[in-house]
Amino acid sequence: MFDDPGKDVVCAAVSILTINTVNSFESFLPDERTDVRVDKEKGLIECVFENEPSEKAGLLLDSYFLGISGIEKEYGREYLKLEE
Repeated sequence: MFDDPGKDVVCAAVSILTINTVNSFESFLPDERTDVRVDKEKGLIECVFENEPSEKAGLLLDSYFLGISGIEKEYGREYLKLEE
């Protein structure tokens, strides 16, 4: 809710990082067993690992968290609140 739909840079940034991370799992780590669940109405994407994530998957997740954390710091917790 940073701005109107189509102008919301926070939503766009989070969406791009999330989709890119999921696509990276599928493209670069095809043997990494993940189940991706999407709820378009709620705007949720869930990526569940069947096994403990590999070191490479962990690196992708760390990179995702770094990007998301940067967005939270830049725009504030009013628009993005991370929970671990």
